Amino acid sequence: MYRIAAPSLLFVLAACSAPSPDKLADRAAEQAAAAAVDAASDGRVRFDPAEGTLQVEDDDTRMQSGGPAGMARPDWWPADVDLPQAHVIRQVVRSGSDQLLVVTVPQAGSAIHGQIEQGMHGHGWTTASASQAADGAGMAMFHKPGREATVMVMPARRAGDATTLTYRLRQAGTR
Repeated sequence: MYRIAAPSLLFVLAACSAPSPDKLADRAAEQAAAAAVDAASDGRVRFDPAEGTLQVEDDDTRMQSGGPAGMARPDWWPADVDLPQAHVIRQVVRSGSDQLLVVTVPQAGSAIHGQIEQGMHGHGWTTASASQAADGAGMAMFHKPGREATVMVMPARRAGDATTLTYRLRQAGTR
């Protein structure tokens, strides 16, 4: 796990650094970051600077982050876990029996809660609990026989930015 932490930190630093005025220098920096990730991770972390994607594998965990355009819905994500209109999938994670999906939506955090609940109810889920703060942050838990789905809403900090939703799907009763 420690071998993954260092390359992940390199990725974050590379992603957060300001772009240089020279595109060739930017490309060289991206290639150097990708090479550092590959060297430090024994191939268990793959960073593709051209696509802006990152993939991490560690024992029973697999995480993949998409580039600026997002990613396709994974084949293993159940069709009965509703995703809001105009969502962009940013990250997918499978860890043991847990499945996670991180998506962004253009709606404000305060406006998305009802849409999530309505979509989940439309697929036969029942609401176990739900909460929402004044700024639109919140969380809802839904149940179906043998399964639980939790959706966490993190509103954008600035007007015009996307709201982030994290979906966690697991077997009922597991931690």
